[in-house]
Amino acid sequence: FFSAQVMEHRDTLEEDTTRDFIDGYLKQMMDQKDDPNSHYRECHLIGCAMDFFAAGVAGVPLVIHWLLLICAQNPNKVQSRIHAEIDCVVGRERQPSWKDRLEMPFTMACIWELQRWRKDGLLGFPRGVKEDILLEGFFIPKGTVVLPNTTAMNRNPHYWKRPDEYDPTRFLTPDGTELIKKPEYFIPFSYGKRMCPGESLATVQLFLYTTFLLQKFCVLPEEGRQLPCLDPLVTDGNDPAVQKLRFVAR
Repeated sequence: FFSAQVMEHRDTLEEDTTRDFIDGYLKQMMDQKDDPNSHYRECHLIGCAMDFFAAGVAGVPLVIHWLLLICAQNPNKVQSRIHAEIDCVVGRERQPSWKDRLEMPFTMACIWELQRWRKDGLLGFPRGVKEDILLEGFFIPKGTVVLPNTTAMNRNPHYWKRPDEYDPTRFLTPDGTELIKKPEYFIPFSYGKRMCPGESLATVQLFLYTTFLLQKFCVLPEEGRQLPCLDPLVTDGNDPAVQKLRFVAR
């Protein structure tokens, strides 16, 4: 699929128009085609396209699914507070916008806490060691694949009180009126120079999807059923179990 997309873009590429990321990458490849040290190669382009696709269809929907389950299980503690912020800042008629987040600290704290508590994927993306290195007494040879253990950071009791609990207030000031500065050990998008480039886009999407949905609906368990189970499936993606919910118009 991705190879076909690249081929189609190459066949229809126009010098004066850049339609999307693939067009831009292909133009960089052409500009650097005589540079033997260039990293702009078709195999890397296909890899980037796969990463973007995977992030778009997995990461954001996963967090939204967890958020809906949390709201259904905690109608007073979580959902009603998000509803209150939406009603106060946005109202029931106009569409929410990204700038509304500045006046909705609890909603943003709910999103941050979900990214910590149920991060998509148990480990970060692999890295390759370019040269032999000695790190804190450990020798890591060139070519070693290194996986950042982001789950260990997100569940480390040294940094997080009761790390297995979902608690948005950990990201709020003591009076609950503002977000705290994002902690350096909060790394839902990994860390370093090659951390996930989609952090900004994903955060915007999460905020807008959350506020769009909860502006119009109350989320409840299926009628006559118990509250949702919040244990993740045993997968590498931290996926929630498939469960039915009710969306009741507000």
